[in-house]
Amino acid sequence: MASILEPAPTPAEQLVTTEPVRARASRTRWAVALVVAVLALVVAAGAFMLAAGSAPVSRLAGWMPMGTVAYAELRLDPPGDQGTKVADLLGHFPGFADRSQLDAKLTELADRLVGKATGGAVTYSSMKPWIGDAVAVGLTRPPSGPADAPADAPGLAAVATKDAPALRDWLASHVPPGGTTESSGGAQITIGTRNGVAWAYTVVDDVMLAGEKSAVEAAIGTHGASGFAASEPFRSAVSSLDGSSLGFGFLDTKALITAALAARPATTSAASAAMTAAIVDRVAPWTAFALRAQSDAIEIDATTPKTSTAPLSSATGGSPLPTFPPPVNTTSSLAAHLPADTILAVESRDVGPTLVAALAQASAFRSAEASGGTLGGRSSPAAGMLGLLEGSDSFLGWMGDGAFVIRDDAGTPSAGVVAVATDPAAASTALGQLKALISFAGPSSGITFRDEPYGDGTITIADLGDGATLERLLSKALPGRSGESGGASAPARLLPIPSGHVEIAWTVQRGLLVAGAGDAFVKAILDTRAESSLATTPDYRTALDRAGASNAGQSFLDIPALTSLVAPSLTPAQRASYERDIKPFIDPLGGVASATLAGDPLRVRFVVTVK
Repeated sequence: MASILEPAPTPAEQLVTTEPVRARASRTRWAVALVVAVLALVVAAGAFMLAAGSAPVSRLAGWMPMGTVAYAELRLDPPGDQGTKVADLLGHFPGFADRSQLDAKLTELADRLVGKATGGAVTYSSMKPWIGDAVAVGLTRPPSGPADAPADAPGLAAVATKDAPALRDWLASHVPPGGTTESSGGAQITIGTRNGVAWAYTVVDDVMLAGEKSAVEAAIGTHGASGFAASEPFRSAVSSLDGSSLGFGFLDTKALITAALAARPATTSAASAAMTAAIVDRVAPWTAFALRAQSDAIEIDATTPKTSTAPLSSATGGSPLPTFPPPVNTTSSLAAHLPADTILAVESRDVGPTLVAALAQASAFRSAEASGGTLGGRSSPAAGMLGLLEGSDSFLGWMGDGAFVIRDDAGTPSAGVVAVATDPAAASTALGQLKALISFAGPSSGITFRDEPYGDGTITIADLGDGATLERLLSKALPGRSGESGGASAPARLLPIPSGHVEIAWTVQRGLLVAGAGDAFVKAILDTRAESSLATTPDYRTALDRAGASNAGQSFLDIPALTSLVAPSLTPAQRASYERDIKPFIDPLGGVASATLAGDPLRVRFVVTVK
């Protein structure tokens, strides 16, 4: 597909030639039009087309060459009850309640979106006659070479068509001339180059193929019957997902991670390389995804097979390293302690043992790499803290389930962490050690402490001073690498240091560790009672019930609360646009939740609910 010069397309947008041609709109706009139109058709087809008994994935998977490491498709003939459920879902939004007008409204909306994206050069209605029942994209092999080199982009797109002659006529009338043609596998392909990459497209049988030239040629050679769709990893991924779906995705996880590691500079330590190989052996061979509609929710499921939990051994010998705790499904032990005005809560199980295992493995890697001279830096309070964290299970092992929380504090976001203290005495001891370690920095640091009685115990408040001063302090304290000693270290630059006065407060009481930016967060958690907590709010209950209330880890985002927090910060013009164009479609939304569900396969479910 020939380029149009304004603006300059990216390699992904430029499918064929880079010769300048005159046309009504840019190549970029044309590409955007295709994406918008296909997405619009997914919604329209979901509302009106039923295909009970359809295959769990479309026939387009058969056009992906063997060795394909990533695949995703959208179904335009929703299987089973998905079409009805999409129509039910759309009925919650303004303008879509009348099903007799749904098709016309969706077509009108798609035409408007596509027309705006292309400056009127393309309409959805012009594409609707030839688009078939599915669209898919694939990565036909792992990328190779330097990350900044565009010479290897093994992408392939496949679009089913129900009228190949109509598609060819559409391409002739909408794609500017300029590409060259040649024969490949009995098919005529149009080709071009961009930044040294050869791209191509063709129409074969009832499928349009577009992408890197070698990928298109390989797809033509499959004749739609590639062994990829019949391979054991792909078939296992498909079978791991239950029910009908609007979309499906597949990742050859191990191949992608192995390729990414191979692209890194070779390690100087054989011990480090051996440990890396041992961890890669524990990577799941595949990950599968499914997009599914419910009458009042959108669900995304991700599955991956269970992997080995056998202990890793340190590369330097000795006892096996601590293992990550196996996932176990339980209901939240923290939601009843979080305020009803919680905006975001990300909860993990067995935080202490998980951190102990992660830090032990990180320490083993550093020990393995030390002989290669990749670590350096002077002794510092931060280095001492790392040693304390890595060297003592008792410092972290008392932590049970934990959550990162953001709440609405009278229009201002307030953040902190809440964790179950399975051993309150050990928790208090660990926090006392942390306080002593910070005090070791000395009076010159400007850090001071004060205690305040509250609730059933005492809140400790660390006054860290001005944010800019704190950043300079951390730059000096955090250990450098490759022989650096202090200075503006990379770890300090990456830390999100707030501006203004900074205080951190914490306490251990009622079986909980509570810590946050300032004592207001801590007090809000201590003041919460179960009968008025997050656990009782309708949006939370509905979203978690859909995602899986008994789980091995969960998250929740309150969309109405988030929009209420953000909206006042908009300018008058932004607020008017928001109220007119966005708010009517956000108002029906409830909560967003995710849940990790232990089992084989391991499943992660992501849910967006509507009211």
